[in-house]
Amino acid sequence: MSENYQKNYFAVIDTETNWSNQVMSIGLVIANNETFSIVEKKYYIITPECNEGGMYSSVLSVKGQKEDLKGPRKDVLQAVESTLSLYNVDSIYAYNQPYPRIICHSRNNRALSDEQAQASEHESSR
Repeated sequence: MSENYQKNYFAVIDTETNWSNQVMSIGLVIANNETFSIVEKKYYIITPECNEGGMYSSVLSVKGQKEDLKGPRKDVLQAVESTLSLYNVDSIYAYNQPYPRIICHSRNNRALSDEQAQASEHESSR
């Protein structure tokens, strides 16, 4: 990995949930810590969660925009983790309601499953 990737980047993440409060899409942006310029943009749709529908289902797929991956949660979380690791991201920012915020929680650039994130939230609230 080049010197450029030595903790010079942060991530901003956004999620959308379906009617059952399951994450159905993830948007990820990697930016430079000093200039705030965007260096990478990723968009993921999670299946089958996206099939249930939600407030923003009608805009999950936008004409002219292609998702980077449409697949099961495990594959999407691996792709997110890979991108965070590639840029050596150590700070992740998000504005989400409580449930998606839990899903976005990351420790040591490792995306967590629902169960792991909920356990971590419970542990940190003590």
